Amino acid sequence: MRSFIAIPIDAACSRMLEGVQQKLQEQHGAEQVVWFLPENFHLTLHFLGANVPEEKIEQVIQAMDSWFANGFPCFEVELDRVELFPSGPYPHTIVVSVQNNTQLQRLFSSLEAYLATLGLEGKKRDFLPHISLGRIKVRCKQPSMHIPEQLAVIKMPMLVDRITLFESELTLREPIYTPLKNHYFV
Repeated sequence: MRSFIAIPIDAACSRMLEGVQQKLQEQHGAEQVVWFLPENFHLTLHFLGANVPEEKIEQVIQAMDSWFANGFPCFEVELDRVELFPSGPYPHTIVVSVQNNTQLQRLFSSLEAYLATLGLEGKKRDFLPHISLGRIKVRCKQPSMHIPEQLAVIKMPMLVDRITLFESELTLREPIYTPLKNHYFV
């Protein structure tokens, strides 16, 4: 089963990001982007894999509440700016970067440690928190999509009050994300 653990986007941020996305769709080069549905916006913490056995998914579901049994407080992160990702040559995604504050880094590190106990280690790379708005169809050194500065700066707080385990089903149009388990913070 294809699955990941993510922070769902709160309603106010989702509406704002949908508005930004609509303005981006009017920009030159927007036809080269597959735009994601606003209900699919999320901040991925850990991609579990494309073929995770159902027994492992069940282990994650059973363990999620105990991982944060001592409590994990709700907190805020700040949405920062819209940009092409990765920076440099050959970007493939349009994202909203999220400032990686102490609480978010603590949540990420804790989750990675808990998943490792189940044999679900993450890839050894830096955690670059972001929310994907769309994927550039054709990778090229200089995509024609440009993010105007007036659309690039976001600066909006977002409440982090839960994490969700999602099943991800890829389709020809867009992925379908089905929540399997929510864990709410206090």
